[in-house]
Amino acid sequence: MPAAILPHSFLTAAQLRLLQEAEVFAASRLTALASQLEERGPHTNRDARQILSETGWLGLLIDTEDGSLGLDRTAKTLALQAISRVCPAASATLQASILGSAHIAEYGSEELRRRLLPEMAAGRCWLSTVVTDPDPRPCATPTGSRASSVTASARRPTF
Repeated sequence: MPAAILPHSFLTAAQLRLLQEAEVFAASRLTALASQLEERGPHTNRDARQILSETGWLGLLIDTEDGSLGLDRTAKTLALQAISRVCPAASATLQASILGSAHIAEYGSEELRRRLLPEMAAGRCWLSTVVTDPDPRPCATPTGSRASSVTASARRPTF
């Protein structure tokens, strides 16, 4: 596996170890699945999800008190970088899992965090982020996945 393109002078020893682990992991565990995942899409192979679950990286940004690694965004980027060199589809699957957990970790209630974050970190629960804008006007410009263009909002109902 090739070394990272950027210089490592700003990385900590722990971050360098994670990068090396991710490079070895991707080469040894994802190479065989890469062509299938790239051809059919990341959500067609449950083996990739299981393999990613074994790393513990699904919860890279989840605090240790919530059942995971509690690493930083640099660590997340390094893992994604190494995996995407071998299998971009698997990297997309990992990124989707991390994004789903980030919202719960940041904004979820204590009860929701305690219930879901350990399950997400272990790969027993998969969440993702969906961006949509249900504008019913026939001439409305579709927003697609551009979060900055969404005009809809949600309100908690009062009973």
